Amino acid sequence: MFKEKYPKKIHVSFYPYTYVRVMAMKGKLYKRQDYNKLLKMQGNEIAKYLEEAEYKEEINALAKEYEGYALVEQALYANFIRSIQKLQTISSPEMKYLLHAYLKKYDVYNLKTIIRAKAAQQQKAETEKLVLPMGSMNKEKIMSLLEADSIATLLRKAGIREQEYKEALAYWEKEKSLLEIENMLDQKWYQEMQKFMTYLAGEHKLFKEILQAEIDVMNLKLLLRLKKTGMEKKRMEQFFFKGGALLSKTKCNMLAEKDFETIISALQNSTFKEIIEAHQKELAQQDLRTFEKSIDVWLLKKATLLLHQFPLSVDTLLGYMVAKEIEMRNLRILVKGKQFGLEEKFIESQLVMV
Repeated sequence: MFKEKYPKKIHVSFYPYTYVRVMAMKGKLYKRQDYNKLLKMQGNEIAKYLEEAEYKEEINALAKEYEGYALVEQALYANFIRSIQKLQTISSPEMKYLLHAYLKKYDVYNLKTIIRAKAAQQQKAETEKLVLPMGSMNKEKIMSLLEADSIATLLRKAGIREQEYKEALAYWEKEKSLLEIENMLDQKWYQEMQKFMTYLAGEHKLFKEILQAEIDVMNLKLLLRLKKTGMEKKRMEQFFFKGGALLSKTKCNMLAEKDFETIISALQNSTFKEIIEAHQKELAQQDLRTFEKSIDVWLLKKATLLLHQFPLSVDTLLGYMVAKEIEMRNLRILVKGKQFGLEEKFIESQLVMV
């Protein structure tokens, strides 16, 4: 897994053709006014609205098999895959390195999805609907992982060495928790991205800042989740990620010495101050559910703001991918919220519209 060979230096130049094509694709992304309309609709109405624009091909292809909310969700996945394939077609060889490296996050997403399904004894057909073949694993490889008879077999098939997953697997078998396995997979992806950054010539600030922000959020979640479980400090240190801008591994190790209440107090002097204050009651009871959702929204808003800071750079390609991911997430949340009858205001609060 993640065994890639790159040139010693990757010079990603600015290509006007690619830029024009990507900006045209970006112009089709949904805007605030689209989400305001969709918030007023129900399942079939949402499907019809999507069909009239960018999602027509997917809606028409899937309408025989699905309807309502299920149709919309499957169309979102299919459209996202088609958009990424189009990016690969219009990219220069150097840009394809960038694209390929970033999309490996979906190898991790697919592995987590299949592992969770196996742990929950979910039907193979249901799991197959959730995977996204966009990383280095093609559809055939993913299908072979679905056939694995155990989590250990699955990890070996994915190219992960036994010494890398041995302890995490033992934790799963003892505690029936996937925490260590999922952390191990995340660690591999972030380490790969940081390694890949060393091959890139130039600053590539967008790539770097988005990666740092993701690591900050991962570290923040881990710090509070692990402290809540009462895990000892020395063991907690194994979980934190290197490379964060706001919450480095060193800072997390330092905070891990404190109790839960003291950690929250310390974070009130950080960038996360407003989110901490908005969730004081839940955090006082160590309830992290709504807090973590707000942190996810913060991350996506930060990514969206960063996209506007680098509109004419070689990071345009990455910018579109992030924006498209945000659109897919927004529409999935909107559809799920409608499906479960959640209030419009709550659904709207979970959408990222900058």
